[in-house]
Amino acid sequence: MLPEVTIIRRLDKQQRVSFSLTQAALILAMGQIPAHNGKEGLASHVIDGVTDRHNLQNPVSTTFVSHLESKVNAAIQYDQTLLDKFYTTPLTVVGGSARLVYENLSSDDQERFHLKLILIVSKPREHAGFTTVKKVDCTSESPEPLLQSRWAKDDYKLVKTQLDGMLNACEAKVLAGLPTLLKK
Repeated sequence: MLPEVTIIRRLDKQQRVSFSLTQAALILAMGQIPAHNGKEGLASHVIDGVTDRHNLQNPVSTTFVSHLESKVNAAIQYDQTLLDKFYTTPLTVVGGSARLVYENLSSDDQERFHLKLILIVSKPREHAGFTTVKKVDCTSESPEPLLQSRWAKDDYKLVKTQLDGMLNACEAKVLAGLPTLLKK
């Protein structure tokens, strides 16, 4: 089964908050400072009630990585300054999770969700030294939060459209930053 876009609902955060308050009280009693618990750390769930799951498939670990690799290789072949160098460490794709994450905390409001993609493309250094890992941060989110019913229309077709747009923007960003990523 291919990885899919998942969902984090307000209820998940409410349950986590009640647990976190108890945990924070214990940690404070021990004289330590509790860590911040954001939405990113919440467990996400499979989206139920979908007949055709094709639009929920997350292509990062499959087609996106291989497509990006072929585009990077073509760009290197095209650019003589990049072609003349020898690279031993490959580009690395980190993250790749895509989730529908609730945006409003008020229980009076209907839950609205952003599509959030967490994705970083990095290049480890070629040799030992004090240089930092170069990276292109492709983490992004949909422009506005929508009701789940709007996302769910046509078996979550909007999820696929938005995710494809985010991945295309990431590819463009990586290719534009390629000289910096590959700089020795």
